Amino acid sequence: MTREALADRLVNYADAVAAFAVVNALAFLVAITETEVRCSLAHLLWLVVTGQIVVGLAMTGAVVALRRIELRLRASDAPAPDDIQQLLHTFFIVRLGVVWLSVAVTAPLVRMALSDPACLTPTA
Repeated sequence: MTREALADRLVNYADAVAAFAVVNALAFLVAITETEVRCSLAHLLWLVVTGQIVVGLAMTGAVVALRRIELRLRASDAPAPDDIQQLLHTFFIVRLGVVWLSVAVTAPLVRMALSDPACLTPTA
């Protein structure tokens, strides 16, 4: 395997991390549509929101680490033209945007769903 092929594989892994962030957010939102799940998590609202942020940070760390390794692998080859380097950097920023957009959408929706008054009233 060449260094360029390995760098390309790391790009694919970074894409997978960004895709996983979206799928993870959607799966969690689908799960909290169930009343039983929503009510069981209602008293852990801040823990759930904090968990979403921590997962976003972990995914960001993975994307950044993969990008740094990719850059090291590509540094030994002939430098790519400036337009290609700019495009690769843009893809990196978009991946980070996708991760944080999934967190930014999920956290308020989770907060709204878990603030359901029916779940917060004590049952007799």
